[in-house]
Amino acid sequence: MRSSRSKPVVSAVLMSLQRARHVYKQALETDRLSLADWLFDDAGIELDRANQLVRQLPLTPRYAHLHAGLRRLRSVGTASSQVHRLIVELRKVVHEAELVREEIEISDVWAAQRSAESLARWAVCLLPVRNRVRYQEEFEAELFELAQGARIRQVRHMLRIVVRTVPLRRELRRAVRERVR
Repeated sequence: MRSSRSKPVVSAVLMSLQRARHVYKQALETDRLSLADWLFDDAGIELDRANQLVRQLPLTPRYAHLHAGLRRLRSVGTASSQVHRLIVELRKVVHEAELVREEIEISDVWAAQRSAESLARWAVCLLPVRNRVRYQEEFEAELFELAQGARIRQVRHMLRIVVRTVPLRRELRRAVRERVR
């Protein structure tokens, strides 16, 4: 006799559990915390409904596993909500870290370019005054050509130019002296 009264209760418990499972799945698939919170609450309501229905069942060995299982589900549901919040927040922090990394890379590129331009100006200052305009234009053209590749190549190239500027200066002065004679 009890078995016939228990059948609709067990069916209702099963329906509540299936609805809770569906809502939990939706909650875990969304990235919107407000929607996820609402869905987790809704799933919790379904679990509470199933729990109330199970309390109508007699506490026999046959239904004891349902009583215990629902208690575990409720605690797991709460933990799932917290894990989901953690994952969503983690995604946000990772996104912010990626933005910061991109900003740093961009600033490194500009710093390298400014360094190369400074080295070019410094190298030009070492040359005789009458040759500075010509070599300034040449160094700028070389930097422009190197701009297609890595910025560090510009800096390395300008360092090589600075090192070679002193011998170039000597040669330019020697050429002027020879023309004067």
